[in-house]
Amino acid sequence: MSKTGLFLVTVTTILFSFLYAASLLLPAQAASNPYEAEDPETVHRATALLHTTGEAPEVNFRRWRLKVTGEKVGNPLRLTYADLAGMEQVSRNATLICTGAFTDNADWEGVPLAAVLEACEVQEDYEKITVYALDGYAAFFTRDEVETHFIILALKVNGVNLPPEHGFPLRIVAEDIPGGRWVKWIDYLQID
Repeated sequence: MSKTGLFLVTVTTILFSFLYAASLLLPAQAASNPYEAEDPETVHRATALLHTTGEAPEVNFRRWRLKVTGEKVGNPLRLTYADLAGMEQVSRNATLICTGAFTDNADWEGVPLAAVLEACEVQEDYEKITVYALDGYAAFFTRDEVETHFIILALKVNGVNLPPEHGFPLRIVAEDIPGGRWVKWIDYLQID
């Protein structure tokens, strides 16, 4: 082997050794996509009877954050899926009614919207919360609706992590409010 070839092998070996050692010092990567960890047959059994609408957008799970902003927010937030999963979770059997089309009954689990409002230090005189989806869809909820209805940011349906067709990574569940406002694929909340 020539001196140049030996030099290149040595430099390459040192470089890869350094990169490997450095990778051991880096913080652990963000948790993997929880939906992908689910058994497909279990997800199918849990969601087979639920209707789907819309086409699920691609979600970069490692970069996705729920953003909470707006004029009435004292503490803007950027919450990871792990942040949301680590918050108080509630569950409720709720019925989604898509007027004139279908009715779906399911067990939903997630973070109470009220907990997120508290964390972002929302001002008491806010008028509405607009929920924006990754696919461009949006719906709003008045303060009165938020205060008088069971509304959660759902992470699970029927005991499994939300599959993409049902809103992964996060969707609104708003009991007694028409299903067209149960925004899927949430990107951010704007509170004004």
